[in-house]
Amino acid sequence: DVALADRVAPVEPDVVIFYEASNELSGDTRALAIQKGMKVDPPEESNWILRQSVLLYLVDKNIRWFGGDLASMDHSLHVRVRYFRPDLVKEYEAQTGKSIDETLPMKDFEHVHYHMAKANIPMLENLGGELAEVAGKRVDVGAFPWRWVGGEGCICRVVAFQP
Repeated sequence: DVALADRVAPVEPDVVIFYEASNELSGDTRALAIQKGMKVDPPEESNWILRQSVLLYLVDKNIRWFGGDLASMDHSLHVRVRYFRPDLVKEYEAQTGKSIDETLPMKDFEHVHYHMAKANIPMLENLGGELAEVAGKRVDVGAFPWRWVGGEGCICRVVAFQP
């Protein structure tokens, strides 16, 4: 039996895909991250898995790109949604009892986006499909974007090739 650390720990250079669905792997992945010394917030506090220590770890592992089944790799209110949906900001502040500027300061706005872009590591968000079928497995992954000359981001098809 292959240990979880051997199945999910990135190998240079690698692609890392975060799978946040509620299943036993998510809990194992969180436990592995804590064991490896990464700061991971409790799920009840935040669904934002890519804190600075995780980002530094991924950059250090020289990953090629990373993605996940999240609408944003940054906290949902630490991206431009914060400006388009003031109702969500009010709801967040009511739930946490703190101002959004206190918990999600502007100095860290879109931190994951900017940090990984500076490291030249592409990010793919909103991944879907049959992620559960390949979660925790080592597979070959291909990303096939539209050709968009001058664009800063676009849709793409992401495919896992199982050996």
